[in-house]
Amino acid sequence: MLRQLFSASLILFSLLTGITPAQADHPKTILLLHVGIGRGTTTAAEGIEMDLKERFPGTQVIVKDMLEYVNPVTTLVLKRGQRILARNFPDFYDSMYRHYLSLARSKESMGDMGLGGKFNAPKFLQDVAVIKPDAIVSCYHDATEFLIKQRELGNLKGIPVGWVHTDLVNETYFAKLALQVDMAFVGTPKLRNLWIDRGVPSNRVNASGLPINPSTKETRTDIELNQFRQKQGLKPDIRTILISGGSNGVGNFVAMIKALEVSMPDEELQIIAVCGRNNETYRKLDTLKPNLRHNINLLTTHMVPQEVLFNFMRISDLIISKSGGLTPMELFYQRKPLILLDNNGAQERYNAMEYEAADLAAVLRDEHKVGEKAKELFDNTELSNRLIENQIDFHKDHNPTEIADWIMGNPSIQPDLHKAIRISTEGDRPAPRGLAWKCARLFE
Repeated sequence: MLRQLFSASLILFSLLTGITPAQADHPKTILLLHVGIGRGTTTAAEGIEMDLKERFPGTQVIVKDMLEYVNPVTTLVLKRGQRILARNFPDFYDSMYRHYLSLARSKESMGDMGLGGKFNAPKFLQDVAVIKPDAIVSCYHDATEFLIKQRELGNLKGIPVGWVHTDLVNETYFAKLALQVDMAFVGTPKLRNLWIDRGVPSNRVNASGLPINPSTKETRTDIELNQFRQKQGLKPDIRTILISGGSNGVGNFVAMIKALEVSMPDEELQIIAVCGRNNETYRKLDTLKPNLRHNINLLTTHMVPQEVLFNFMRISDLIISKSGGLTPMELFYQRKPLILLDNNGAQERYNAMEYEAADLAAVLRDEHKVGEKAKELFDNTELSNRLIENQIDFHKDHNPTEIADWIMGNPSIQPDLHKAIRISTEGDRPAPRGLAWKCARLFE
């Protein structure tokens, strides 16, 4: 009888806390990796961290920016180079990205790709020896390459490795990564099915959806939102448009705001422009502000806390954003007409194509057309409602808590399948052509 009561109490404990008594006695240590260029991979790691801490109390979660293991000069070049290319040469940036992805088609192991080589392996392994993680989850493909290489060198023994693909890119490169980690998590069932069609075993890829900040799903009362508007100098009854260019403030904000002014000449507007780290754009908007017509209220900000950004989303009637992997998924919870800009190239071009094909947002490459598209979405409620309905449906099959469930479910080490399975290249975008790219391949 006592044994039955004890067993029942163990079951009740597990149901109430989400952890087993064994886990309570020996709490797990989880290492989450991201790369602090932009916000996407950081947001993903933070989303997993919040879920783990909320549902598995006592779990030690360590979040590390892999730039800690990169030479500071290299880090500076990476950050500034990415920012300059994305802002000023998106098509060339896109070609560079496709060039790198195309190299995976002829590589046997993803550990032999080049981006993982920039990390300081001895320093990382020294930290791992101190941390003693029960599992490692990478939210960036560079870091995943690096982890695969370390495994091939005989390191990280006995540590399960997961990887979260924070974009919607269907390329051989990413499908091959899934063969050399214990579990890959992707943003949509469609992407999972495409990878399975390429040859990835179904038990190695999970369509969990992407781990976003859960606060974006929360609502606020009208009183709370009006208090927020008042604090920001905004009015409740004026049509409000949010323009956000991510942490780097990518996009021609001046052209977009002028386009909105021209397309809605008689409309009183409130425009919120979140410029991120882009000081140049912020200064240009300061110059533009007094030259706008009298019934346009332009609010400009630098980087803002996420809760402030979420409130900007909540009070807006229409949102204009770049096509990141995670940002649109956060925006879909706001149920607003959405314009996504394909102005960054690289992975965001793939994302934009996927969101457009799924009819989740209006996608533009020309920022000068933002005004006419915004007016169309305001005037055509049938179109706006269709986009919003698709956004609601998009999230129905997403359950990013499955990432934490896998981490805490004592995952096993899976065999490395890169020699056993040949991944199909069907569906890849073509590699860039021309003499310069042919020469670049000679040095790979």
